[in-house]
Amino acid sequence: MRLSFSLLAIGLFLIGVLGCKKEAVPPTSEQAQQEQRWLRVYHDGEFKWKIDVSGWEVGEDVVPLGVFYYPWQGKDSINWTEYDPYYGHPDWMGPYLVVNDKVVGVNLGRLPLAYPEVQNSEKIITATFDEYFVGSDFDPAVLEKLPNLIGLTWYMDSPADLKRIEEIPSHLRIYLHCGGEITGEDFKWLSDFSNIRVLGIGSDSLTYRDLRYLCRFKELRRFILFSPIIQWEKVRCLRKLKKLRYWDIIKPG
Repeated sequence: MRLSFSLLAIGLFLIGVLGCKKEAVPPTSEQAQQEQRWLRVYHDGEFKWKIDVSGWEVGEDVVPLGVFYYPWQGKDSINWTEYDPYYGHPDWMGPYLVVNDKVVGVNLGRLPLAYPEVQNSEKIITATFDEYFVGSDFDPAVLEKLPNLIGLTWYMDSPADLKRIEEIPSHLRIYLHCGGEITGEDFKWLSDFSNIRVLGIGSDSLTYRDLRYLCRFKELRRFILFSPIIQWEKVRCLRKLKKLRYWDIIKPG
């Protein structure tokens, strides 16, 4: 059975909309002594969920907002929407992410070709690009127009594109989702990138031996694996990743 990218993308989108549901590891004694802190998330003014952000790091931990990952800025509540300055259609997800009335993100795949320039480019801290739905390759050169960018969400169409991660500046956090079949060698190679904060992959062939490389992802915040054979109880590295906030291993139905 081969996972289709459309299934993977839809599943990851729904996970993002529903927010964090699984805690990666039980809190340490130090974390338990910290005052518990919650983030309330609103969409277009309507309360959606709350997230335990105790121990979170500003700019490093992320909040899933639709197709974006928003680098947390230390606030206790956020109200987000998608903004379209070109058409303004209520049913069209605009190319810009607005959080607390400020433009903070851009979906590079939804920018109309007639408007190639990124508005409010100096305010953008997160960007996303989806090769599957756009049907074209991502051009890393556009990142030079975003001087304050913190992280990039990249929905890759195929594992064959993984090598292109090397084109991303190392100071940027990578929120990566890859369609197709990830092999053990692919997973080992990805573990060399310390700037990966989110990793969503699908595989019919990854083994528990392959997943030992998960321990290398010391800065990983979110991990999603679509696999028909892996059982999370047997993945030892999940308990060793102290900064992992959310994980899920999903058996495709």
